[in-house]
Amino acid sequence: MMINQKYQDILTSDERAKEVAKDILEKGHIELKDFLSPEAWEQLYRFAEEKRKQAISGFDGGMSLGKGKDLEGTFGYEFGHSSEVQQFCEKVHQARQKIEGKEPTNLDPAKHVIGFPYKDARGGAKTAPTPYHFDGAYINILIPIILPEDQVKSGGSLTVFPNIRTKYGTTLSKVICRGLRHSAFLRKLLGAQTVFYTVGSAHIFFGDVSFHGVEPITGGERLVMTINSHW
Repeated sequence: MMINQKYQDILTSDERAKEVAKDILEKGHIELKDFLSPEAWEQLYRFAEEKRKQAISGFDGGMSLGKGKDLEGTFGYEFGHSSEVQQFCEKVHQARQKIEGKEPTNLDPAKHVIGFPYKDARGGAKTAPTPYHFDGAYINILIPIILPEDQVKSGGSLTVFPNIRTKYGTTLSKVICRGLRHSAFLRKLLGAQTVFYTVGSAHIFFGDVSFHGVEPITGGERLVMTINSHW
């Protein structure tokens, strides 16, 4: 079992999947604590720690510890592409389409992409931001593995404008987000939402409609797993 027992019903129940999709559409983000089964979490943490140690020599402050096919043969890849994770994404995707009244489509397993972005600000190292953007992904799952001790002080949290494309439409939101990308004042004015992460949780949002980015961290380390599903 990859996903915690308490979330297994989402894989099979249309009603539970609808609750999840509805929460994301209304709030912009949900957190499912202890998303992995204890056994899967232990293996994922061990895999990520090994990758981190391999990469830390000569590190320049920000990099990926692997993405997509680079991770084939690892537990990270096995978990991200497991039938449970893909079934979870598909159920939530189908529920979202029903709520939005859209013609049903299926997620494309070939476009199911995982990655392990890493930032290291220890010793005064500079880290780069994750620029504000929309994703081609219809479901974004982020699982924090290592976080700065104080996210308020050191950063590492997600800044998101929930479902902004849904609110303003594609054309107007494009103009608005061009300004948001470059202006901290405008981001504050339009109500940027800060999502503080929890290690081991699944933080889920719809990246195709929610504008989002991550500021640089100024202390500690930040290692997360990203799972992006497309159709």
